[in-house]
Amino acid sequence: MLLYHRFYGIWPTKVIILSFLALVVWLGLAIALGRWKRGWRCACAAILVAMLYFIIDMTILKRSPGDHELILQPFRNLILAFSDSELYRSIVMNTVLFMPIGMTMPFLLPKSWKRWLRVIVCVVFSVLLSGSIEFFQYRYGLGQAEIDDLICNTLGAFLGAIPFMILETTAKWWHFILMKYRTKKEQDTKRPK
Repeated sequence: MLLYHRFYGIWPTKVIILSFLALVVWLGLAIALGRWKRGWRCACAAILVAMLYFIIDMTILKRSPGDHELILQPFRNLILAFSDSELYRSIVMNTVLFMPIGMTMPFLLPKSWKRWLRVIVCVVFSVLLSGSIEFFQYRYGLGQAEIDDLICNTLGAFLGAIPFMILETTAKWWHFILMKYRTKKEQDTKRPK
């Protein structure tokens, strides 16, 4: 429960800054370790499993049964956040909570799949996971089951997948440039002097 309160007790601006720094470190590690090497994939798998446990622990296991409350009005928290700033924290935290899924899962899916397909599978997985969590919260009275949580969690997974898209795009670009340079260099060495 202490970790739960520590996570939700952080100011949203700090969470955004820390998330940005985590993304930069993540990109650096992906480049340094090689984004398709075995060690990188093992690290992604370990982080994904740890985050899935953390998410389920925070959203289901650590909660006490209470009222069954279902809120299906989309963007309700965003509208009410103008009068209650605590809802901004909820929005940011729900978004950040699922970002590691987007950051790790696309690297674990088959490399032969197109990058957009890997991102779509990751986002669909996040929708299903978030929907399951909201169902359990409603069914067992473990908190408010809100459509806003589902939206924020899905957005978080998509935002988390952006570094993957950047890496894949820049890797193809660098590969194209290097191949063009190698071809030109080979042609220069084959020319008679």
